[in-house]
Amino acid sequence: MDDAQRNAMADIAGDAMLAGVYRVWDEKRRERFAPTTTDIGMLDLPPIALGNIIIVDVLRGGERFRFRLIGSKIAAASGADFTGRYVDEALSGWMRDTVLEQYRAIVAQKRPGFATVEFGRGDQRESVRNRRLAMPLSSDGIAVDRLLLVSKASSTRLLLQEDLLNLALNSE
Repeated sequence: MDDAQRNAMADIAGDAMLAGVYRVWDEKRRERFAPTTTDIGMLDLPPIALGNIIIVDVLRGGERFRFRLIGSKIAAASGADFTGRYVDEALSGWMRDTVLEQYRAIVAQKRPGFATVEFGRGDQRESVRNRRLAMPLSSDGIAVDRLLLVSKASSTRLLLQEDLLNLALNSE
């Protein structure tokens, strides 16, 4: 394991939501490279993660990807719900290229991938930091045909709202 992998595993282990989803994925895969697409049900996942889950269909061996499900918290943090849309049409520029590169690496290597991305949103007064763990799923035990992602996005706007709520609660 190289330094980047050790750092990613430490980052995942330090977050209860990311670690919880990874633990379920790892337990369900047993000795295989990935669990089947039916091994993991939404009720198997930690409740805190449910709004942060993304399911991606892998089409034609990784030539194309489609968002099957976008969790409600991800849609709110990104400002859009891309459920049902192709990744290459829903995203653009460096974001599209980065996501497609990660997805294709997971399909080719048949192992999880972890990324942290920061970007501006709207008029750039709001920044979003997204930590994303993507894990392969396979219906036949040979090819990756879906990706299970847990994405933890935080934005300056959401953090400010949380700070204001905490301030209000503490002043009561």
